[in-house]
Amino acid sequence: MLLRIDRRRSLAPAVFSVFLVILFAALLVFFSHPSGAEKDALLAERGEWALARGASIPPGRAVTFAREQWLQGPLMVASPAHPLPPDYPAPDARAVRAMVGHYLPVQEGVALRADVTYALCAMQTDHSFFGQAIIAQGVVSAAQQEELRREAYTRFVQVYPIKEALEKASAAVPGGNESEHQTGYAFDLTLAEPLAMKEKNPLLRNEAGQWIAENMARYGFIQRQGVCEGTHLRYVGIPHAAAMELLGLDLEDYLLLLHRENELTLLRGGQPYTYLLCVPAAEAVCFSIPDQAAFQVSGDNTGWVIAAIAAQNRF
Repeated sequence: MLLRIDRRRSLAPAVFSVFLVILFAALLVFFSHPSGAEKDALLAERGEWALARGASIPPGRAVTFAREQWLQGPLMVASPAHPLPPDYPAPDARAVRAMVGHYLPVQEGVALRADVTYALCAMQTDHSFFGQAIIAQGVVSAAQQEELRREAYTRFVQVYPIKEALEKASAAVPGGNESEHQTGYAFDLTLAEPLAMKEKNPLLRNEAGQWIAENMARYGFIQRQGVCEGTHLRYVGIPHAAAMELLGLDLEDYLLLLHRENELTLLRGGQPYTYLLCVPAAEAVCFSIPDQAAFQVSGDNTGWVIAAIAAQNRF
């Protein structure tokens, strides 16, 4: 007797197997790629760093920060458009030489906040810039800043008419309460010759400046161009410097982003590194801080207060 083979039945297991393979592949693709919402949440990604919308902060305790505390944070804008308030406290700055001796190449008399000096020491440990760059002007008072402007006017008036000399002095040197140097978080670098003057960015004109430009965010520093000379650096802390470098934004545009988003998460290696929170400024503001977590709170002098809260207890 001849056996009749039902080809449809014989093909069924094979078709089912192919279906399972396709289904497995589809599930793998689905779960290994971010959803549309996750893609929308991601603002920027480069290397080990990423910045995402929202902040799922672990439970913590409510901590209140008074105005005199958040006024002293490292994000305070100081410019002719946003002069520091009359009650801005004198920064707790110390002479760098008194703190670290001759470990840093610094001009005599330069004073900075302690966390700025320590960050500079960490940078110097990783890449010495002795002989190629020197830390120049540090903290100044409002009165000293006005004196610097008068000195600039004295130089300009020898070359230009009085009105033009005043305009040039005002453009070259901020007035009292208009300079970042008053915060204690800013300083200037003087680069040693020979300098590659063809470089538009003055920080890139010798080897030490190039290294600093490429690596300064790792230590919490940003370069301030436009509002100051190009070799003017400012300490904002590692989380903010990393976020600004990741986004390619200057301080003012970064603050506008924080105002708009209110909550962001800076990730490192795919894991939360710092939660960034932004609330309207008030005489006292409150943030929920997880136990033992490192944090930094700062006003921005434009009506907001920003908290950077470490996700892994330390920055």
